[in-house]
Amino acid sequence: MPSAPRFDPMKELANLRDQVNKVIGDTIGSSGFLPVDIYETEDSVVIVTAPLLGLKTETLDIAITEGHLTISGETANPLEVDDRQYLRRERKFGAFSRSVPVSSVVDPEKARAEFKNQVLTIYLPKLEISGPKVIKVKPVV
Repeated sequence: MPSAPRFDPMKELANLRDQVNKVIGDTIGSSGFLPVDIYETEDSVVIVTAPLLGLKTETLDIAITEGHLTISGETANPLEVDDRQYLRRERKFGAFSRSVPVSSVVDPEKARAEFKNQVLTIYLPKLEISGPKVIKVKPVV
């Protein structure tokens, strides 16, 4: 008589984790969360993305509107592997979009972006705020 397969709790947990990851991945899709770091220097607000492996730079769009910076584009898998050959596929490729609030004290006209070593860095210079303006009163005759 054949014996029943042994229950392996670690294997069951791994299967459950894979199923949850698949549901989340299918829900969010490749347009999901683009991790960014945002920091401030004396003269700029700087946004640095997680590596964008396979970024198609011609699809990259960066816009500043109404206090938000939006980064969108598309990444492509640099490997030519048949989907049926994968044992695990966790990296996401395809269209993405991320919007983050930015301070109103930045000057979008002077913004610049660099793409180096698969990382996008956006520099948003702060507006130059001058000191108090003195208004002279002219006597009306």
